[in-house]
Order: sequence, then C-alpha cells, then structure tokens
Amino acid sequence: MGAPMLTELAGRLNDVLGHDDPAGNAEAAVLAEISALVQRQQILELLASVRDDRQMLAARAQLSYHHPLGFVSLGLLDARPRFTLRLHLWRPGSRTLEHVHNHRFGFAAALLCGGYEMQIFGLDQAGIPMTEYREQLLGRDRAADWHLEHVGDTHVHPLATLMLQPGSCYWLGAETLHRIWVPSAGLCCTLFLETAAIKPTTAVFTERGSGVAASTPRRMLSRDAYARGLDAVIGELSR
Repeated sequence: MGAPMLTELAGRLNDVLGHDDPAGNAEAAVLAEISALVQRQQILELLASVRDDRQMLAARAQLSYHHPLGFVSLGLLDARPRFTLRLHLWRPGSRTLEHVHNHRFGFAAALLCGGYEMQIFGLDQAGIPMTEYREQLLGRDRAADWHLEHVGDTHVHPLATLMLQPGSCYWLGAETLHRIWVPSAGLCCTLFLETAAIKPTTAVFTERGSGVAASTPRRMLSRDAYARGLDAVIGELSR
C-alpha cells in the first residue's frame, strides 16, 4: 500500500534533482514539491501508508537513528547519492539548542508541527568566540558514526533570526552556518529533504570551553521505535 505512494514521490523528486541546474531553478522546484507534500491530508496519507505496511516499517527503521544534535531521524526515502527524505522529530520537553554548523549538502525543510527559532551566522573576528571542529562520518554508509576533529579557535556573528511555525518551508545551501533552538514543550517535526553531498565534511562550532565528544556512535531505531515515532507525528497532525 505504501510503496506506490513513495515510488511516485521518489520519481517526482528524481525529475527535479536529476539534472544540473546552474540557474538554481531546482531549489524552487524542490520547495514547491515539499510545500505541496506537507499539506495536512497529503502528509497524513503518506505517513499512514508507511505505518500500515509492516515490511516497509522494518525497512525504514534501518534508515532511522538518534542524531547527536538532539532529534530523531525517521527515514522515508533513500535515493542516495541524489537525495534522502526523512522526518526530524524533537520529543516534547527536549528544549534543544544545536551547535552552530553547516552541511555537506543543500536541503529543503518544512515544519509539520511545533516550531523553532533558526539563527543564521557568518564568520566574523569581532563576533562570538567559538571552537571549530571538522565533522565527518566514519563507518558503513547507513550506520556511520560521527567523528569530530579539532580545527581551532574562531568567531561567528549572528546575521538573522527566523521564527518558524507549521507550514514554514525553506531551503539552506551547504555552506550556510546556522543552528536551531527548539523551545516548545510539545512535539516538533520537520520534513527534511537532503540533496547530493558537495563536500565530505561539515564545520561545527561550539562555545569556547564547552567540550564535545570526539566520536558519537549512531544509535539506530528498532521497528517498534520507528512505528512509535510515526504514531506520534500522525497523532499530532490528526488533531
């Protein structure tokens, strides 16, 4: 039941992302696709189709894990190296403040429920003192661990602050430095489309003296945990 919906969606995303687009029109097309998908009835139908398919639950659980930035990643589509589609889920009461970071890839995201504050940063020697790390994945592709290599001291300066609510949809390029603050006591969830990687590492910035683990193992989700995550999102969107 769920496979046809995901296959059709994967085909549309492949059409959008399957060719070079120096003019940047693919970004607008991706945002249009994601904006249409997150209409309440559309996303509920998609998530329910996955939830009702036991084989699909097991397969998607193998794409899902706890992320060190504080959310749970629930895999929906894996079409690497071109793209992946997943849910990012912050549990009630998590009150997560991420490290400042960029990505290996550009991505589109849309708020399904809850809300958060996103800050955009630039490098600026007159800014906030930070310690910079270079982050890379080590291990098997779908279950690689996160590894941080110390780079040195630097400074960042906040450029903009955005308050995002359900229905907000946006694109960030790979080099954009940002962090998310999730203050809500309720469930917060985004639909997240990762596009092809354009570099092997990301930059991570922490406040001076805060310290971080040099390596963080990837904790994968069981099928039951994956199902509970879907149930939480479906329940919130069905209210």
